[in-house]
Amino acid sequence: MNDAQQAAQGVVAAGSAGKAASLAAVKYTALGLIIGAIGCISVVMAATAPDGKRNLFVCIMSTAMASLCGGNYVGKHFGFVDAIVAAAMTGDMSGVSTAVYTLIGIAFICGLPAWCFIGGVFVWFERMRGKTIIEMISEAKVLWK
Repeated sequence: MNDAQQAAQGVVAAGSAGKAASLAAVKYTALGLIIGAIGCISVVMAATAPDGKRNLFVCIMSTAMASLCGGNYVGKHFGFVDAIVAAAMTGDMSGVSTAVYTLIGIAFICGLPAWCFIGGVFVWFERMRGKTIIEMISEAKVLWK
């Protein structure tokens, strides 16, 4: 049985106190991911701003989704989300804060590649403007070699 299953059994056994701790853990996890995403977007936007409003919106959304989804996946994979749940259930707020700070850093790091990738895709599409789909596919094949 893994840590998440044990935490879930603890919530069921503890009753309302366990439910409150579980809700607190969800709140802390969401807060960590959101702060990481906002920090990542702010830093990368200050360093490299896209050309137009449409490109800016797409870059912001892709960075936010990469921070939230990628950060949550990596945090869950390495056990930081489970650490938040376990620390919240035991009432160890220093453990919660340490895990949340780590999750903020993970969410921040996961958002950076999305901004660069989407920016590169925009540059490539601008260079391909006016070409047929066959020419675009052949150009993409050259890039993958």
